[in-house]
Amino acid sequence: MMVSEQVGRLNLHDKSKSDVVLLGLDNCGFQVNQEKSDWELKKCFSWIGYVIDTHFGFIFASNSRTGKLSFDLNELSANMELSAFIHVKKLASIVGYKFSLSSS
Repeated sequence: MMVSEQVGRLNLHDKSKSDVVLLGLDNCGFQVNQEKSDWELKKCFSWIGYVIDTHFGFIFASNSRTGKLSFDLNELSANMELSAFIHVKKLASIVGYKFSLSSS
């Protein structure tokens, strides 16, 4: 039986949506780690380095992620003022990190 089929049998008026999901997961044999779980509805939250705003429908890279890219670019720029040589590994790391922040 699918989780949605089990949840569909519940009376949604008596329970919050998070309670319905928890009960459905429990009925299907899943154990939820309550210490790591946050079941309160949020319009804006952070997940794996991104800020997700469900109210406006936007996803942003967190300040720590954009700050790391900014720091690395500033460091690269400072090193280029001292020498025209750049370590390819460092440049590839920055380019890869930049691509990890892009939407496509």
